[in-house]
Formats: sequence, C-alpha cells, structure tokens
Amino acid sequence: MISVNLSIDQLIETVKGLNEDEKIQLRNVLNPNTDINVSDEKLAELNQRKLDFLDGKISSRPWEEIKKSYEFL
Repeated sequence: MISVNLSIDQLIETVKGLNEDEKIQLRNVLNPNTDINVSDEKLAELNQRKLDFLDGKISSRPWEEIKKSYEFL
C-alpha cells in the first residue's frame, strides 16, 4: 500500500493536472457505481444544451424520433 500525504490544496492541484483519461479513472475509483463516463468537454456541451433548451433556443424531440436516427438498417 502506498501512502501519500498531501494537503487538500495540493490534491486539488494534482487532480487539475491529470489528463482526461486519468480524471475518468479517478472518478471511477471515487464513485464506482457510475456507469457513464463523460469528458469535461462533453459535460460542458450537455450543460450548454440544457441552458439552450431552458432559454427556448432549442426544442425537445420524442425519444422514438431520436432513437430512429441511430438505428441501423
């Protein structure tokens, strides 16, 4: 077992320096029940889409319509 003594500020700075794959690995360790891994870039896009929807800039579509666009023939 490895033991590292870092202050919370040092830990935060260390985490900020991780690349996306390392951040996803860390998230999985800290929250093992999470089934979906989303990069910070994709999360920002999802949040922006939510804001656009709430602001009335985009509308919703039925799930069946969306699902059909991803089905393979």
